Amino acid sequence: MSKNLPYWHRESYRPNITAPSLPPIKKNFFDEHSTPLGEEGTQNTGDNSQEGKKPKIKISLVKVSYDFFYENLVDEDFKDFIEKSEAIEKENKDILNKKIKEVPCLLFEDFNTTGITGDPDIHKRKIDKKRNDFYAFWWSIFSGDKEKGKGGSVGIGRLTFAYSSNIQTFFSYSVPSDKKNGKKIFCGLSVLGKNEDKSGNSLDPFARFGVMKNDYFSPVMDDDKLKELHQGLKLTREFDEPGLSMIVPFPNQEVCSWKLMYRNIVDRYRYAIFNNQIELEINGQILNKEKIIDFVKKHLPEELNKYKKYFDFLNNVSAFNSEDFFTLKIDEHSSKFKKNFISKEELDRLSKDFDNEKLIGVKATFNIEKQDKSSFDALVKFFIKKTESNHGCDDLIRQLMPVSGERKFDQRDVHGLTIIDDQETAEFCRLSESENHKTFDAATLKEKNIYVSPSNEIRLIKNLSESFHNALVESDAESKSIDATKDWFGFGDDDENEDESSSDTDGNGKVTKFKIPKYLFDDPKIYEIRKLEKSKKYGFAISGSDVEKETQKNIDEINKLIEIDKKKKEKKELKDDESQEKDITEDDLNRLKKQKKKLEKRLSNNCKDLYPCNVRLHVYEDLQKYGGKRSKKFYDPISDFHFKKDIGSKFKIEKKGLKDLDEGGEEGNLISFKVENSDFYYELITNKLSSKNGVPSDLTIRPWVGKIEN
Repeated sequence: MSKNLPYWHRESYRPNITAPSLPPIKKNFFDEHSTPLGEEGTQNTGDNSQEGKKPKIKISLVKVSYDFFYENLVDEDFKDFIEKSEAIEKENKDILNKKIKEVPCLLFEDFNTTGITGDPDIHKRKIDKKRNDFYAFWWSIFSGDKEKGKGGSVGIGRLTFAYSSNIQTFFSYSVPSDKKNGKKIFCGLSVLGKNEDKSGNSLDPFARFGVMKNDYFSPVMDDDKLKELHQGLKLTREFDEPGLSMIVPFPNQEVCSWKLMYRNIVDRYRYAIFNNQIELEINGQILNKEKIIDFVKKHLPEELNKYKKYFDFLNNVSAFNSEDFFTLKIDEHSSKFKKNFISKEELDRLSKDFDNEKLIGVKATFNIEKQDKSSFDALVKFFIKKTESNHGCDDLIRQLMPVSGERKFDQRDVHGLTIIDDQETAEFCRLSESENHKTFDAATLKEKNIYVSPSNEIRLIKNLSESFHNALVESDAESKSIDATKDWFGFGDDDENEDESSSDTDGNGKVTKFKIPKYLFDDPKIYEIRKLEKSKKYGFAISGSDVEKETQKNIDEINKLIEIDKKKKEKKELKDDESQEKDITEDDLNRLKKQKKKLEKRLSNNCKDLYPCNVRLHVYEDLQKYGGKRSKKFYDPISDFHFKKDIGSKFKIEKKGLKDLDEGGEEGNLISFKVENSDFYYELITNKLSSKNGVPSDLTIRPWVGKIEN
């Protein structure tokens, strides 16, 4: 091929210049089920959209004429580079020597984008102190040469296109939206790894396709040649239409699988697609806000219910009144939300709202200090809402970037959304992102030397929605547990059997206003606690409860309420107690039917979804013997009991079916363990729970149970 025409070029390094190695891109971007070309390309398209226009993407497979491909894009040097490359799989090194009719090429084309901006004729990182985007695209590989707010922070994402090719090569055709800030270009890049030239000097691990111009290797910019390449490669974006077309020859079937690409792009970019921020056409299949449900139904039918529920949640978020945000100001350097950040009253109110399936919206602010002595107030918004078990789904969005590795609620019973759109906070997060933009990493952020001890702050952002949710659930569980056990441990009381019945009428004989019992929507307690008294020794036992029986009781009660409502609507004769019930609202009736379906599903699976669980027991005396005041102090170090020292000597323990048992290992008298099913038992009995006069003291047990999510 004449050197006046485009050709493949690979520079040699002088012996006194450090030769770079390839970045660990396969480890960070590619796994068994990944399609990084689609995921990384979609992210780049979003980053480079034209202002006020929705970016669009078209991913397609074309067959390019063998003669055209080899006459225009392959030369003998390139064949030699491929054959000698240690980075390319052995079975792929002779691809270019095989005579075939057509060359398969995967096209990734974007529309309504800026194209590659910058000046390809100026071979410098910056022009007038601003980044030269073309230089960053073609020459700055693994440099982290990113401007504030742009894309990721490492600069290797474009290499996913090369690694999606069996010859680790891609070509690019770009048309700028602003002709003053870019030029129409065609270029190529091949990832070859380490090698030496004939003199033994190290070669650039990358080869480039273009032309020599003014002693610098440059992209193709001749208009006639560009038209020839545009037509021969069967690009669908018009010749003069702004945007970028990426061409991947000999695509790897594993990482370019249509089936995997459908799944991965929906999974990664569902928020952007549903919120009409981007539109795709993948192998002729349209994927946008209007058609995403149909797309999922066709290609991911097993996930249809999950996405329907999640998109309903996103609609609720869109309709959320900004005045209903709960404002959370965090004044300490914490890696997660703690209960003491807000009042107990606020926590209890939010806990009840969450348990009643109300959408919770929170604006959290906290201060981040910089090494230049300045600081800013970070802002993070997040939403959570209770949903059905195993239908959980959530996203963390940094500006337009989905940081999918930081999801917390997949396959749980919560929908969540964290939005980081404050500019300073988003930049803080961007600088912490991994190469594939899927996680925030404290060590990566620390290396930037911009912020003062930023580890807790980035972990707080990662953990905020989950730790807030956990606090709400724990608060709700504690309130239920205290109500359930408050009368069981006053060992000197005589009112254990106090009548807890209630009248159906008020003092005037009027029918009490009907309200659906809240417990019908609660998960059954997996435990039972009873007090023990043996030979003037006292204690307690906790064991697994009959959750299947309790579940069936709730189903029966729901059926009864539904039947009463049905009779009333059909004006059938009612029993005396039924006639007094107030009519059920349509909303409550729908809630009952939904809960019945959930409980029947649970019962059919023997309530296995309630396990495994963590169980924690806070044990303390009311200390009436010390001055008559009731106290929640866990223990007195002299007079009171101390689990860590006393269990095994002054406390007799019996147990079965427990895992990871810890007795007093944490501060205070705390017992914790894990259970796999209802067949468990823990008993504690001692003489340490009596005053000097032998009068039993009031022991309080505060159980907390948390489902362990896989």
